[in-house]
Amino acid sequence: MNVPYFQHIFNVSEVIGSVLRLREYLFPNISRDTGDVEITALTQGTTNGPQKLYMVAVRPSGPAAIPRSESSLVKIYGDDTDIIIDRPRK
Repeated sequence: MNVPYFQHIFNVSEVIGSVLRLREYLFPNISRDTGDVEITALTQGTTNGPQKLYMVAVRPSGPAAIPRSESSLVKIYGDDTDIIIDRPRK
């Protein structure tokens, strides 16, 4: 299974800007000029304190938009999480 990988420094103090920079990689089939981006911080079930989870959904907008949405889970690792998380195992 080929898992896409994109290295990006995510600025947690500017979540919206960081997500918008990832948009073309997360949602390559949706034009940058259309669609509303919804960002939701997921706080339930997070076991590793230094990481954050965000659900990102793009809903196409405009008169000809198809009423569907696409979503992606963005997992952000904090500083020094490699000390408490076994990356190869995970």
